[in-house]
Amino acid sequence: MDSIYQLKCKLLYTKPVVFRTLLVKSDTTFYELHHILQIAMGWLNYHLFNFKYHDYYLELPSAEDDEYNMGRLFQKVDPRTITLNEFFISPQTIINYTYDFGDNWKHEISLQKIIEPSTITTPLPFCIKGKYACPPEDCGSIPGYYRLIEIMKNPKHKEYKFYKEWLGDSFDMEEFYIDDVNEELLELKDYIADWEREQKFDDKGRLLF
Repeated sequence: MDSIYQLKCKLLYTKPVVFRTLLVKSDTTFYELHHILQIAMGWLNYHLFNFKYHDYYLELPSAEDDEYNMGRLFQKVDPRTITLNEFFISPQTIINYTYDFGDNWKHEISLQKIIEPSTITTPLPFCIKGKYACPPEDCGSIPGYYRLIEIMKNPKHKEYKFYKEWLGDSFDMEEFYIDDVNEELLELKDYIADWEREQKFDDKGRLLF
């Protein structure tokens, strides 16, 4: 029976740190982990992503790969073909995860410990801890996020009304609703299927833009 991994995902350069601690099966693919992280962190899965481990980039293949493959100093691998236990070999292994190559949200994922399956009774994947909301999508990366926070602290700021309307009443950087995350993780397969229906793939399973 596969082991259970306890992973901690930190959004880099945030203070206080935005993080999630997750329990996942060791045979989970990195493609599935991407979707798990989207749900757990609170991202909206609008953008591209990759995982980086040494000279490997785990990134969905696209129809443009043949054109831009020359001169690469790394090996691009389909995340649908690699499971966590192939790269997360032992506790303290760290793998980097980037979401949205524009805003460039960088995360650090560490394997905290390996757990015997017999000790876990909750459905997997499962979020056991987290702190703070992730930034809003398309807010301009870390500098834009902290600028946004400063504006929202000052109702007299000339841009306060604009950003208040843009964010709506639901965003609160202090909040993290772990029960909502775990409820959504129960429907992970449907979540992935819904996302895939919105994408365009060629007959080789490569993304089309």
